[in-house]
This record gives sequence, structure tokens and C-alpha cells, in this order.
Amino acid sequence: MKIVSRWDSLKVLHQAEAESMRLLVEAAVKACANLQGANLQGANLQGANLQGADLWGANLQGANLQGADLWGAKSEITDLTAFLASGLGAVFSGKNKRATLYRVTNADGSGKYNGEFKQEPGRVDVDHKPAGEGTCVAGIHATSAQIAWSYFDMNIKNQLWAIEFTREDLLDCDGKKVRLRGGWCRKVDWPWGWKKQEQDNG
Repeated sequence: MKIVSRWDSLKVLHQAEAESMRLLVEAAVKACANLQGANLQGANLQGANLQGADLWGANLQGANLQGADLWGAKSEITDLTAFLASGLGAVFSGKNKRATLYRVTNADGSGKYNGEFKQEPGRVDVDHKPAGEGTCVAGIHATSAQIAWSYFDMNIKNQLWAIEFTREDLLDCDGKKVRLRGGWCRKVDWPWGWKKQEQDNG
């Protein structure tokens, strides 16, 4: 396996025999390899020891960094969950330090995954697993509007919702979606246009 530059796919930053990307990255860190600008998109680095790694400019979009030891890493990231959520556009700002992401339901507000769930406007809190359990367990799930559109069935009759949440509401993020304990929900229109034939066939 090899790690290549995100800017130049022909430039190999580190290469070694490894069973997984996590082991390869750990080997590269131990060998003091320069991983600046490394393309680690979507890599499963859960639990990896990245102490002292130079990850400046690395592409970590979608990487699973849950439990990874980044002590002393030159990225100097202290809140990995918030860092991964920022890749979806979630930035805690404003007077109330809230971020906004999006989720989709059926037209009547029923859940796409759990049809018994009914989305309502306003503050919504749900039963949830604690932080650190991952994104595929109980909670409210949200993502970017673009991913929300394509995550299930790409039906223009689906309802798009914006959900505002605080850092305390954010439980987990895997780079593709977040899991929340709750947030403030409101209906919004899809932020792009539709061709007439798509509307007719939707």
C-alpha cells in the first residue's frame, strides 16, 4: 500500500507492506515520513497512533479518526468531531454558537429510515446512544444538503429540513454525516432548481 499526495497522485509519500491504511499511516509516522498534503480521504484511522505526525494540508475528508491519538500532531486539532463536522459545513458561530446541517424526510415528515419517526418543526430531542458510539446508532442524523439529497432515493418530493445544533448536541461524525441528540428544525426548500421533466416524473 502507499500514501500519495493529494495534489499529485504520482507523488508517493510513503509505501510499505500493510494490511490496512491505519497500519500504513502508523508505519509512516514511525518512520518520520512527511505526510504534508497526504490524500487520506475516507481512510479508516480509528484508534491510530498519530502522535507527532505532520498532517498539515492532508486531505482527511471522510476519514474515521475516532479514538485516534493525535497528540502533538502538527494539525493541532483538539476536537476531531467538530473538525470532521466542519467538512460538511457545520461551523459553530454566532451569538448562540450554533451550526446548521440538513436532513431529509418523506413529504409528510416521516423518517426515510425509520418510518415511525415524525419530524416536527422546533426543538427536537430524541433517545440516543452516548457520544463515541458512532453514527449508525440512535440519534438524529444530518449532513450537507447535497448528501441529504442523494443519501436515500433522490426524490424531489422529499422534504428538506435544516437543523441548528450546539456543540453539546453533536455526538459523533464520520465525515459523511453527524449524529445529534437534538436540535432546532425547520422546513426549507431545496437550494437548487429542477428541470420541468423531473418535476413531472417525480
